[in-house]
Amino acid sequence: PDFATHRWEVGAGYGIYNRSNMVTSYVDFGLTDSLDIEAALQESYGTIDNRTIGTIGIRHTFLPEWKWFSPTAGIGTGYQHVVDIAPPAALEKGNQMVYASVGARGFINQRFMWRFDWRAYVVFNNLNKNEELEEWKLGLAVFF
Repeated sequence: PDFATHRWEVGAGYGIYNRSNMVTSYVDFGLTDSLDIEAALQESYGTIDNRTIGTIGIRHTFLPEWKWFSPTAGIGTGYQHVVDIAPPAALEKGNQMVYASVGARGFINQRFMWRFDWRAYVVFNNLNKNEELEEWKLGLAVFF
């Protein structure tokens, strides 16, 4: 029962965003045992550009009382800033974005947990076609 009732969670992870390496740090506040507000700061390192991404969203854990595996789903919004490394230069340096996510989490012991997330992003731009990107990541977190 103590595992499902934590309020704060802080974590980091590694994954792939738009076929580039990505590192993530996040903080999560539990409104209830199954509903959380999450803020994340991510850095994506590519061969053409680097992207800094900040997101905020809400995440639902379907079975928070399950210790080893609990499915999750979430939605949120964010902003990405693009820094060019090689030509061609990006037409826009920053974009608003929204996402939907599915994933899972599980507890390792009384203070640590693992998380897996997959996110589908829609990046809004001034062109006539919005960018659709995806991300997956695996991370570790501490909670209190």
